[in-house]
Amino acid sequence: MIRRAPLYLLLLLFASGCAYFNTFYHARKYYNQAAESQRKSGLERASPGEANLYNKSLEKCTKVITQYPKSRWVDDAAYLMGLCYFARGEYDKAQEKFEEIPLAYPKSNLVPDCHLMKGKCLFKKKVHDQAEVVLLSTLSDYPRINHRDDLLFTLGENSLATKENEKALQWFTRVYKEETGSKRRYDALIKIGEVDYLLKRFDEAKEAFTIVSLRHPLADKRFEARYKIGDCLEAIGKFQEGLQFYQDMLKEVKGGVKEAEVTIRIGRSYERLADAKKAIEIYNQVMDKFPKSAFAAEAQFRVGYTYEILLEDLDKARESYDKVKTIYSRSQFVEQAGTRSSNIAKWGEYKKESKDEGGEKAAEKAFMLAELLFFQLDKVDKALEQYALVERDYPGSSFAPRAAFATAWILKNVKKDEQGSKEAFLRVTEMYPNTPFAEAAAKALEEHFEADSTLKSPDPNDRQ
Repeated sequence: MIRRAPLYLLLLLFASGCAYFNTFYHARKYYNQAAESQRKSGLERASPGEANLYNKSLEKCTKVITQYPKSRWVDDAAYLMGLCYFARGEYDKAQEKFEEIPLAYPKSNLVPDCHLMKGKCLFKKKVHDQAEVVLLSTLSDYPRINHRDDLLFTLGENSLATKENEKALQWFTRVYKEETGSKRRYDALIKIGEVDYLLKRFDEAKEAFTIVSLRHPLADKRFEARYKIGDCLEAIGKFQEGLQFYQDMLKEVKGGVKEAEVTIRIGRSYERLADAKKAIEIYNQVMDKFPKSAFAAEAQFRVGYTYEILLEDLDKARESYDKVKTIYSRSQFVEQAGTRSSNIAKWGEYKKESKDEGGEKAAEKAFMLAELLFFQLDKVDKALEQYALVERDYPGSSFAPRAAFATAWILKNVKKDEQGSKEAFLRVTEMYPNTPFAEAAAKALEEHFEADSTLKSPDPNDRQ
């Protein structure tokens, strides 16, 4: 005959089981609420409200572990604590918790996930070499791990962080091709497009973003992918096609952030097409429709840039730049506008001083003007003209060889003019043989053009 336990004992056991289950249930509930809120915000760090929910989850987990140490949920509670610490950006605490679980509960089915999360903690802490070791060993030891897509994706992010772009591309491609049911599949395709873009494979990047724009489950991601398609068209040089692409997008959005963003891109396309009048017209539309906004500030900045670069009207450019801070003082373009306005002012001062003064002082001002054009105003061709003026008007000054070398360097590194840069470096060695710039030019010739014996720097003594 089977002996039955007293009813009060069964009730006690049932109540005890309910207690620890309810505690863990609420711990998981608080965590899920915070995680979902954080996912929607798109922010890596938890907001105060989310942090409070994570704290509540941690309290419940701690209660499960301390008051019910032999319950079936104790390893889950410890793991959930690690996830809370991870979500709050406390990666050392999270890693410690993920390392504890395999030691304390070696038979737990959460052990593989703990190794994965340890690797993610190391990645977040920027210990990339160790992160790769942990993640690769986890993939090797647990090839069918539940979150295999996350593991492969993190390996891709880790490679990207160490600028191993081709390796990163391989990992993201595996997520996309092997994890066809994963929620991260199209996020991986976004990364594939971004890596291709970094590697200047714009056609491949455009193809990836096009698929994302059609198939990503999130509407915002689909829309952002269309921006990236536009970026690819601009990078390829298909400015007219890019303009039409943005104009088609504009038909789908009316009012709000997206309309402002797309309209600015339309203005930027007119810039690329050198249609300054139309670009300024579009930017004025943005300022009229979205006054005192970050978009209006950006539009005002681009008006200044159009005047400066396309129309070369520096007075109007400076006037436009100075208006940016009055439109929206917190705009990221305020600092850029201030810098460009200041540089234009310096340009005028240097130009006047180089005319008013003579000799070495005038040569210095003329050279500084060339440097300003190149380094601050991004006017490469104008800078080359100014460097040539320094040589022509001040041939006996100490700035003439500097200007000659700067010309050669720009031809080599910016213009990518191999033949022109060879001749320019050779000219420095011939015209200014006993200067540091001749030595630097000779070194450049030997390093970059040593195979061509006809371009080897001559011995200064041969000129005696």
